[in-house]
Amino acid sequence: MSLGDDLKKVASTLRQEASRIWGDLDGPHSTALTQLLQPNLGPTPQPLRRVLEPVVAITALAALIGLTGFGMISALAMFCAAGLIYLILTFVFGIELGLDLPVR
Repeated sequence: MSLGDDLKKVASTLRQEASRIWGDLDGPHSTALTQLLQPNLGPTPQPLRRVLEPVVAITALAALIGLTGFGMISALAMFCAAGLIYLILTFVFGIELGLDLPVR
């Protein structure tokens, strides 16, 4: 087999998987994002379901927002640490960091 045949086979497999996933998300039983607003509580009695669905939905959304904020703060801390490492290497140790290749 040649490289072209392998790439065609991979592309065909990717197209099939993309159409399968798209069909799952677009089908009549799609619960992709509705689970955040109306969670599946299983065989819960209807009066208890009316109370628990909003509580579970609000808790899930709060956790999602909290974890997103935590991730953003962690990314900011990583960039600050990388900046401090760069400053220490350049000012304290005198190492020049650059992206250009040395010319001989």
